[in-house]
Amino acid sequence: MTLDTSDRRTAGVRRGFIALYFLMAGSLVLAIATRRPPVFRLGLANDGYWRGVIIAAAGVSAACLIAAKVRSRAVWETVFTATLFLGVWYALLLLLPVGWALLIASLLTLLQAFAERIWSHDLFYLFGPVGLALSLASWLPPEAVLAGLVGLAVYDMVAGPPRRPILDLVQGLVKQGIVPGLIVPGSGTEFWATVPDVIKRPDTALLGAGDLAVPLIVVAQAAFHGPLPGLCVLSGLVLGAWLLGRNPGLAPRPALPILVLGAGLPFCILYIFGLI
Repeated sequence: MTLDTSDRRTAGVRRGFIALYFLMAGSLVLAIATRRPPVFRLGLANDGYWRGVIIAAAGVSAACLIAAKVRSRAVWETVFTATLFLGVWYALLLLLPVGWALLIASLLTLLQAFAERIWSHDLFYLFGPVGLALSLASWLPPEAVLAGLVGLAVYDMVAGPPRRPILDLVQGLVKQGIVPGLIVPGSGTEFWATVPDVIKRPDTALLGAGDLAVPLIVVAQAAFHGPLPGLCVLSGLVLGAWLLGRNPGLAPRPALPILVLGAGLPFCILYIFGLI
């Protein structure tokens, strides 16, 4: 979801930045997916698929229970950093030898941790969700992707608005100095500023990590079936991102529904016609 308290003067910057982010991230997903299609794919009738779903559901449930109890900055920072590091490493692994992929992923992780600049933070949140999306899309069947899109979009609408769990969690993390998503500054000059300074400004917006990775899973799933399906879904996602940034907004609001609509509509059409 987005955290946003800006006025219309920054709407153009935000609209362009969000659309550009998804254009860049989606293009990376498209390029990697068409070059390195998944070696295997599990179907709905595959026992291994359902075992994986059960294990994943149990893991998410356990994580939610722990998250409800644990307020330690070290725990949350470790979880987010480790997850994004694996995403960066996996994306680079599909393009580079293992050693180079590990080295660059480690450097990007250290850079965002110690430089604390907007550009280094957002660069980390560019490659991380790309790798996570490629990894998940490589074993999820299209039916599971469609069901997941609907479920997550509905949950974001229910849990995302003010005085709801997601917003409370994100605001609590930001107060602890943890920024779990893409920072959208109010002006282009702020990219060289420090994260602690910019995140406190009223014209700054935040796109959560889930808002970044989930739509990219759809792009990756389509791209595994060819460049044209991937390009169609990416175009819809960029349009949804542009519409998301078009509304200046004066309060936090769910971001995932409009992004899912932009990417999910062409994905559904391609699926209906048997192109996915």
